[in-house]
Amino acid sequence: MKILHLPTGDWVDALIENTETSDLKRLKKDKFEFDWRLEEPSRVYKLRLVNDKEILGLMSLDHFESEKRMEIRLLEVSKLNRGEDRRYTELQVI
Repeated sequence: MKILHLPTGDWVDALIENTETSDLKRLKKDKFEFDWRLEEPSRVYKLRLVNDKEILGLMSLDHFESEKRMEIRLLEVSKLNRGEDRRYTELQVI
C-alpha cells in the first residue's frame, strides 16, 4: 500500500502489521492520546512506512470467527498526522 507524503506530493510505501508488546510500551503521550498498552498486542495493528519504524497509526480489531467478520474497536492516527500540518494523508491499496 502507499500513503501520500504531503510536503513532497510523493506516494510512499507503507505497511499494516501486527504490533508487539514492545511497540505498545514505547508509545508516548505526545504522539497518541489513547493508552494502547491496555489493549492486547495481538489485536492491535500498526501503520508505518516500509523504511521507518515510526508508528503513524494504530487500529484495534475484534475478530468474530464464527460470523466471519471483524469489528474496529479503536482507531487512532498519530498527532503529527492530524490537522492542516499533517505529514501524510490518503491511502492507496495496490
